[in-house]
Amino acid sequence: PVLVGDTHAVGTTRLFAVFWVVSNTIVGAFLEGGTPEQVAVLPIFASERPRIINTKKLKKASLEALLADPHMLTPPRLGVGEFLAELDADEVLLAFRKVHPDSKG
Repeated sequence: PVLVGDTHAVGTTRLFAVFWVVSNTIVGAFLEGGTPEQVAVLPIFASERPRIINTKKLKKASLEALLADPHMLTPPRLGVGEFLAELDADEVLLAFRKVHPDSKG
């Protein structure tokens, strides 16, 4: 399960969701504190099973944006020889440090 949202909200209704992911595909969802409109979106996750780039992107996603567009993290179709470049600076730095652990940058 992947948790998205804030479970520790103070003074407001907590809004968070748990998504079940199998092979980078959302197969189920649970929502706490959502509006009736947001709850109505949940069956889309179960029936359409949107693909996601990876679970790290899902964890970092805005829950409101994800409920507005369940397919927002679906990777684009790629042609032969194409690849999905990572554009998140933190992820690029993390990958660089795995290859060059002594680097400061």
